[in-house]
Amino acid sequence: MKKYKYLVVDYDGTLVNDDKKITPKTLKAVNDFVNRGGVFVVCTGRMTKGIDYKLKNAGLNCLLASFNGAEFSDITSGGVLYQKPIDNKTCIKCFKILEKYDVSGQCYPNGEYVVAKETERTIAYSNMMGVKANYQNPVSKYLADNNLSSPKILVYDSKENLDLVENELKSSLLECEVIRSFSEHIDINLKGVSKGNAIKMIADYYGVTVNDIIAVGDAGNDIAMLETAGFPIAMGNALDIVKKVCKAECPDNNSDGIKFIIDNYCI
Repeated sequence: MKKYKYLVVDYDGTLVNDDKKITPKTLKAVNDFVNRGGVFVVCTGRMTKGIDYKLKNAGLNCLLASFNGAEFSDITSGGVLYQKPIDNKTCIKCFKILEKYDVSGQCYPNGEYVVAKETERTIAYSNMMGVKANYQNPVSKYLADNNLSSPKILVYDSKENLDLVENELKSSLLECEVIRSFSEHIDINLKGVSKGNAIKMIADYYGVTVNDIIAVGDAGNDIAMLETAGFPIAMGNALDIVKKVCKAECPDNNSDGIKFIIDNYCI
């Protein structure tokens, strides 16, 4: 069986358990893999500032593809290797749709976390990311007044509210990928930006092919990444639509699934 040197993993529901922790067993497995010459990359929909310090604090030195691949950086040096943001005009169009239905969305111009108003969800998000919110109501006006773009827009509201806007976002934002990653999340990136494109960037960066890469995920926004990588693996806790595109399945994120992958499929 081929042993893989390149391992790209999602963060939430994949690398971390339900308590948002990298378990000691998984951390040791990852560090041992890197010490053997393995390349470990985290590919996430999260904002860069909300994840890089968590990875550093956990003792990981790796590349980070954040905002679903719209930004690619080296957390060790802090250098940004690639950026592909949603342009100002499209961001404004998106937020005007959300504002029409009073649906909550957030964006990340210049690395900030911008949202219209404080809610339990925004407080929880700020605490989870360790980033203060910049409250601007309406967000569309703030973006227009300051000519701002954003690597990603996250629509983060109740399932019922997302059901109201999903189709209109898809039909209006033809420049974008609009993906319902969970029942209460819609991820919006510029068209051509996806975790699948991040796999191609990683392959190019290391001078290998996508067939040399394992990708691991659990959610809808991981599907492009899994379809692009040579060996896609679904977490045990993955959605059924994710498992259908994978070649293998590992234990869930509360049972050291990443350690299982490293032990069985990696150098």
